[in-house]
Amino acid sequence: MEKDKLEQMVKPLNGEKLRKLRKQTGKSIEEVAWLAGIHHNSLGAFERGEMDLSFTNIVLIAEALEIDMNLIVEDSQSMLKEFVKQQRRDSGK
Repeated sequence: MEKDKLEQMVKPLNGEKLRKLRKQTGKSIEEVAWLAGIHHNSLGAFERGEMDLSFTNIVLIAEALEIDMNLIVEDSQSMLKEFVKQQRRDSGK
């Protein structure tokens, strides 16, 4: 799997997870965005997988949701680990 394709898969995966976690807390996009200090349109774009989440935004959003930041990225982390393993195997050929 090439890097660009992987990035296109990870963005929506993180976004879906973020939306699920936000809804579990019962907080609106506007409330989380305000608490995190980011624009609500940006948060909506993150949830729709249209924008990548920076490390800083992951931390800020996790704090706003009062959750561990690893919960946001745990699904994509395993996908990325597998990608790196595959790249290493392929480069050994």
